[in-house]
Amino acid sequence: MKFVIMWIILPLVAGVMIVVLVVAPTASALGSKGYADNLCHLNAGFRHWVIPGGKWVIPLAMCHEKSVTVDADNWNACDPDGKFRFKELAKTNEYDALRKCTAQQFYNLGARCWYMYGQDQFNLQALEMGRWNCFRTTVRDLQGTIGKDELMAASKLADGGKFLPDGNVDFQKKWLSTETVIETNSKYYVCFDDNGGGPDQVDYEDNSCG
Repeated sequence: MKFVIMWIILPLVAGVMIVVLVVAPTASALGSKGYADNLCHLNAGFRHWVIPGGKWVIPLAMCHEKSVTVDADNWNACDPDGKFRFKELAKTNEYDALRKCTAQQFYNLGARCWYMYGQDQFNLQALEMGRWNCFRTTVRDLQGTIGKDELMAASKLADGGKFLPDGNVDFQKKWLSTETVIETNSKYYVCFDDNGGGPDQVDYEDNSCG
């Protein structure tokens, strides 16, 4: 029995050591995603390769919900290189600039969530429902509201809508047919939905994803 347990534990320990000592120090070079995003992506990848009945053996221990404040006028967050010219737009049309900056930040969070859990390439379901929280957000200083149309416009502005396509984004309120509307002084959740037989999705919810 001890021999069997050792053969289960040792590969898990070895995998964690590889991530911590070898992969994690270079994770920031993999792209614009953060250190923690890369760890979650690797964790989800390990789980993907386990047979369906044994996925529970690999918990998503490196994937955690993060709290984020989305400030509508945080130009460094929505347009760090200045290529979208949101800050300049604000001088003549503050309303549009704030909405576009907010939408770009929510797109960025959705793209990070999409990357963390494998971009529709991983099969993660085990005993869970298959939905995981990526970000819990608080919105500040937004004028008006934004919805899926504004977020998909941000996706197209970022890369032509290639990384996070329209078909993999859900803005529908949980259990309701109405669309989630993002407005100031409110909380929203960005979630990953491992959608079983259908395409995986990034969900934007005004309630927790669980």
